[in-house]
Amino acid sequence: MAPHCDTMDGPVVTACKMALKMGNINYVIPFVPKEAGEELTLVYNKTLKARELGEDAKDVADLWFFETSVRLHRKGEGAPYTGLKPAGLD
Repeated sequence: MAPHCDTMDGPVVTACKMALKMGNINYVIPFVPKEAGEELTLVYNKTLKARELGEDAKDVADLWFFETSVRLHRKGEGAPYTGLKPAGLD
């Protein structure tokens, strides 16, 4: 079974990681509703700035970006956001 959208190895977080690696938010934008694009872009830009402040700041910022992306994705599905789940869940 494929990973769920709210897991650390799911499609949304995977897209987030690619967006950060490639410096391009367009990898994750398709996963959120159109009206959430502005909020996600704001969080993405702040995440990029925070990542420059050191490893701890990078880890916190990345997690915030992942959580925001999944929360907005779930909202677009009409589903509640109950937090990120660990990788490897079926």
